Amino acid sequence: MKKLIIILLPLCPMLIQAQLIINEGSNKNFNFILDADEESEDWIEIYNTADYPINLDGYYLTDDEDNLQKWEFSTYFIQPQEFLVVFCSGKDIQPIEGFQEVAYVESYVPNMGWNYHEFDESFNWDGESDVLVDVCSYYNDGYTSNSRFYQTETDFGSTVTAVNDGGNASCDASGGDIHFQRPNTRFNNYQIGYDDVVNCNTCYPAPYGNWYWAARNQMLFKAEELEESGLSEGDINQIGWDVEFTSEEEYTYITIKMKHVNLDQLTGQFTNSQGEEFHTNFKIDSDGENILLVSPELEIESELFVDVPSIFTSRGSMPNGSNNTSLLTLPSPGESNGDSFLPEGVCSEPIISIDGGVYQSTLLVDIINTGDEETYVYYTTNGDEPNLDSELYTGESINVFQSSNIRARAFKDGYIPSQIASETYLLNVSHITPIVAISIEDDHLYAGDGIFENWWEDWEKYAQISVFDSTLEHNHMFDRDVAMQMDGGAGGSRSNPQHSFRLEMAKGAFDEDPVELSLLSNRPERDTYSRLYFRNGSNHWLNIPYKDACLVDMLTTNTFAYHSAMRPASVYINGEYFGLYEMREKLDAEFWAEYDEYDDYETVDVLSQSYWYDLILRATDGQVDDYYIMWDEFQQLDPGSPGFIAQANSYYDLENYTDYIISQSWIANYDWPYNNIKLYRSDASDLRWRFATIDLELSLQPGGWSDCYDNGLEHVRNEGENNLFVGAWNRCYENNDYRVYFINRFADLNNTLYNVDRLLSIEQRYFDEWSLEMPKEFARWGDPWDIQGQMNEFFDRHIHLQEEIECKTEVVRDQIEDALDLDGQFDLYLDVLPAEAGIIYLNTIEPLEYPWEGVYYKGIPIEMTAIANEGYEFVEWVSSPQIDDDLNPYWTGETYNNSLSFTALFEEISEHQTVSEAGNSIVEIYPNPTSDFLFIKTSESKIQSWEIYNSKGNLVDAKINRVLDRQVRLDIGQLSTGVYSIIIKTEQGVSAKHWVKL
Repeated sequence: MKKLIIILLPLCPMLIQAQLIINEGSNKNFNFILDADEESEDWIEIYNTADYPINLDGYYLTDDEDNLQKWEFSTYFIQPQEFLVVFCSGKDIQPIEGFQEVAYVESYVPNMGWNYHEFDESFNWDGESDVLVDVCSYYNDGYTSNSRFYQTETDFGSTVTAVNDGGNASCDASGGDIHFQRPNTRFNNYQIGYDDVVNCNTCYPAPYGNWYWAARNQMLFKAEELEESGLSEGDINQIGWDVEFTSEEEYTYITIKMKHVNLDQLTGQFTNSQGEEFHTNFKIDSDGENILLVSPELEIESELFVDVPSIFTSRGSMPNGSNNTSLLTLPSPGESNGDSFLPEGVCSEPIISIDGGVYQSTLLVDIINTGDEETYVYYTTNGDEPNLDSELYTGESINVFQSSNIRARAFKDGYIPSQIASETYLLNVSHITPIVAISIEDDHLYAGDGIFENWWEDWEKYAQISVFDSTLEHNHMFDRDVAMQMDGGAGGSRSNPQHSFRLEMAKGAFDEDPVELSLLSNRPERDTYSRLYFRNGSNHWLNIPYKDACLVDMLTTNTFAYHSAMRPASVYINGEYFGLYEMREKLDAEFWAEYDEYDDYETVDVLSQSYWYDLILRATDGQVDDYYIMWDEFQQLDPGSPGFIAQANSYYDLENYTDYIISQSWIANYDWPYNNIKLYRSDASDLRWRFATIDLELSLQPGGWSDCYDNGLEHVRNEGENNLFVGAWNRCYENNDYRVYFINRFADLNNTLYNVDRLLSIEQRYFDEWSLEMPKEFARWGDPWDIQGQMNEFFDRHIHLQEEIECKTEVVRDQIEDALDLDGQFDLYLDVLPAEAGIIYLNTIEPLEYPWEGVYYKGIPIEMTAIANEGYEFVEWVSSPQIDDDLNPYWTGETYNNSLSFTALFEEISEHQTVSEAGNSIVEIYPNPTSDFLFIKTSESKIQSWEIYNSKGNLVDAKINRVLDRQVRLDIGQLSTGVYSIIIKTEQGVSAKHWVKL
């Protein structure tokens, strides 16, 4: 694995006409050169043929002749004969000035009062720039208490911190928590900050802090603050902090670094954590495209058509800087092309005579050499990639008498070797699951740089897969060149001998597009996959491995929350059964695009925080800074203001966020909310943040950190308003309208989707899917001599989980009442007459079977609307003394009684009555008049869009209904009182109606 980080930042005043050449490039880089993130990105190389440095400031790179200024270089002086690598990754990164290490302090014991550190090398402040101080403190033998510092609150993000367990990884953290306070600090005895705010002994900021072994504190000092303290331009030789209390424990080391910056505030992203490389804002098409280097005068300085046939080649100039370009057999990013030779061509791929698959008898397999008589084919049967030391194919049939794979490759002197042909043969095997057969070099798994051997790394290795369906015949579904990579976290997902991993199935380096098939029975509507996650059950490996997938399915399906769907799959590696896995979706940008049916993102950010990655919020797609900026703005909102709900909903999708909090609190997930965080935003969410419910396996018994009697809502409440992920809910709950919505939504779900029969049936389905395959799993990874005993234990754990689920449904209503200090519960009974003449829309749900009953909370207003089915109209509420206006289909109110009962009476519409129609579909709006919400319902066709006009004919609201429901709810609380018109477009036509806003 070759890792190259290129950064030279010499200061030179010279700016001379450039003599620059795009000397080399590759659009199929795979592990040949890695960027600072250890990712294989497309790249080009710029060569300075001149004998003087050239400033790249004002030069451009582009892949579009109609947009010559697509990506601009910052100041960088490329030296004579220098080969500069630029990654074409889409990450859009420029090198920036690095930190200067001013002090390295070993074996340090803080003392109470001012602690001063003399610099090993003076920092020369320019008198104009802001100054960023970066401190990393580390103790190599466990946890200690942080020192407590006197600190000053700031009106800007002045400190960002990160901590980690078991090492010093946070010293290189890319993101952390933002703070609006900063330790009082002295530079050369000039003090900044005089307040007496003090952190707790496990709280941050804390320059001497290693609660969790190591901590990084990055502190911003504005230029005006430095000037006001009395500091002047010149050398800074000393820094000091004022300690209120210390445990007097010795720190292994403390590093102090400084740099000039120009920042308004810090965000959750550590400055200078993006690396020291050039990354363009575009990628190179996997089919090849022309890359242009453009001068400041917008003249094309150099160009190179980057198009290579395989991961082992590049395209470039030979000799360096010449116009003679060719395929190169030895890519040399950052170096001369002199060691490459110019190939005469590429060998054609051989053909294996029998398609891979599941067979019940032995096979005789031939390999067809598609080249000339100077071409030789070498092959392997153990998964290794064929080379010149492999078996030479001489024309004799290969006897396949046990499960194995055949991989073949053609070679010829002076030519680039062919792609690898691969087929997997599974003999006499039987599964009720899909089968995923992987062919991969054994050294890619278990050698010194193998991914199984180094399960803590995120390295990628080349592999080939064949996937077969779950039918009795196991029909072939697809083949694919993939990148195989470790995945999962600290619960045993990576470290168990049956390692979890993911398959990257749409690598441009392999000329692969996403798989366009429906692969997961739990998500039948999805038919595009670029990657899949194969999970071993993590904390519940060999115990009840489906537990997490089952619980997230139970609690989020058909709600506004997200989860990763799964189906069990049997995995073979190089012909050998490797075990039963959860084949799961990855929660990436593609997942949300598929889920939201929206594939034209201009902006998409996918964020994750986990124990495995040091409890640091990081971006897996997009960037993380905007979340911290949003969080700062959200904390300024006043929950008591009339517009709070609308304001909060512009930051968080409150329907999603509410269901997310409910799912986590219902099950009492104590492995959250600092761990197991996944959220995203995009154009489809109107740039509002949405969360996915993940990793619930440590909730409930067996094998959980909580049981059915733990109150998860108290856990959320105890986190308060400052937690980065549930603090927003605690603030929202201070708003009475949201409080009512949340309590009713929780009750709605308890009465419907969280019904005990539904939950138990889902768990039973998962058990049934796994139980017939578990004997093979136990034979492979458990005790092969006691499979029956392990199956009995597996069944017992299934029963235990069912008992926990049943118990939870019995106690969760009381837990809500206790945690939220409510006044008790009442039984609600609903009915419609005649049967099937209509429904009653209640709060957020639509009960479909009557009579219906549920449980709600005393003193909490419920709201309901009677809705007639096609051919009927609402007449009145009968036997409902709580309702003053029996003729109004809408009612809201509260009760302190032990029960309430409502019956909606409907009657058939006579042939002389008229209704509003859009084509043949009846369109209804209700309630009318209304003050907060307006419902649109159609009888047949789906609603495509709507427009609302006031009495003056002005458009006041319009929206496209991407979900295409037959019923939608409009929040019209922000509109002024008056008469409005609404134009509703459905699949069958357009309907116009009038309504009154109270």
